[in-house]
Amino acid sequence: MLVKQLTKTAFKRLINYQAQLFDGGLTAVDGRERGIKASALEPESNQTTESKLVRPLKILQVYRAYHPDTEGGVVQVIRQLAIGLNNLGHTVRVFVPSQTGPKIYDLDGVNVVTSKLDFEVASCSFTFSGIAEFQRQLEWADLVHYHFPWPFADMLHFLSDVSIPSLVTYHSDIVRQKYLLPFYDPLMKRFLNRVDCIVATSTQYANSSKFLNGPTIKPRTIPIGIDEDTYPQKYDDALDDVRQSFGEDFFLFVGVLRYYKGLDVMLDAAISGNFKVVIAGSGPELTRLNQKYDFKKSPQVHFAGHVPEETKMALYKLCKAVVLPSFSRAEAFGVTLLEGAMMSKPLISANPESGSSYVNVDGLTGLVAAPNDVQSLKQAMQRLQDNPDWARQLGDNARARYEEKFTGSKMVASYAAVYNEFAREERCSRELL
Repeated sequence: MLVKQLTKTAFKRLINYQAQLFDGGLTAVDGRERGIKASALEPESNQTTESKLVRPLKILQVYRAYHPDTEGGVVQVIRQLAIGLNNLGHTVRVFVPSQTGPKIYDLDGVNVVTSKLDFEVASCSFTFSGIAEFQRQLEWADLVHYHFPWPFADMLHFLSDVSIPSLVTYHSDIVRQKYLLPFYDPLMKRFLNRVDCIVATSTQYANSSKFLNGPTIKPRTIPIGIDEDTYPQKYDDALDDVRQSFGEDFFLFVGVLRYYKGLDVMLDAAISGNFKVVIAGSGPELTRLNQKYDFKKSPQVHFAGHVPEETKMALYKLCKAVVLPSFSRAEAFGVTLLEGAMMSKPLISANPESGSSYVNVDGLTGLVAAPNDVQSLKQAMQRLQDNPDWARQLGDNARARYEEKFTGSKMVASYAAVYNEFAREERCSRELL
């Protein structure tokens, strides 16, 4: 209760502060002209993927966490962007809070600048010393690229009077923290209406999000992509270790163990159907799952914990299918589905009205189960287990769809085209307040 009250108070004070900056909500803190009405965006299929470098840009990527402190889909997206944009001739820095901050380190040839993580509330990282560090990084950058949601980034944007072009990748709605949403909502709306460009990761998610369907917000769509070359290419020792520990032909879950991942549904389906399952990852749900289930009575269920990249690739190589039974819109895309498709594996997902149904097409690349439905997921797993030839064909289809739509080079080229608009001093097409 104390944390909840403190968080509410913090958001109230922040909203009051930034409301003063706006002089009633119409004055731009960065001095740019507002009220400009731009043309609507082109549909996704017509968007240019021009990646020819207009001039090298210094791009600041901003999020609440990064490697090696944590894993997850958004972190992988930032990594793919940073590596790919550097390869195109841009210079990328990643700004994040960290428990080991402040420090600067190099990862994959990318400069990572961290500030001290003060505390976390409702999955929101707070770094008050990071305000000054963020402002220093703005002096270096030509463009700032936020990854939403991270409410503290909204605060950073307004407190820093950001005057360089700003872009937001909208990864997910605020879902679980509903009790805080009334306090955060005014800040969030101001933030989304002040940045120059909003990018959603799928048309499905953008069209079904009430936060992206206001009269003043017209997001672009750039699907998430991953580059095969950024993953380990040799992992023979890891293959031997995985075979020895888990065997082959298992159903695989990879990801952070969070409430919305549907792990209870997957475990109930695996235990009742006697399916061999490997769960790779760690997270806040692990303790609860160990308390709920007696895994000594379920030897077909294996927890691999957080694994290095070589082991992860070996798990994908040896698995029967990749399963992502997330039931909430908090799962906006599902990078593990892309990784499974890249490895020519059939996919099983649920359908929480999110981008996962864009990655995994029912009957083409895998099967889509009803969300939060043990029997539906169990039937999907059984169908793949009983029809190995069909499962292999689904995996081949998944690989073909990955090559067509979800490579890292396609995603990077699309973002580079947006950055090039800034380099040519053109606005992103959207309506502003």
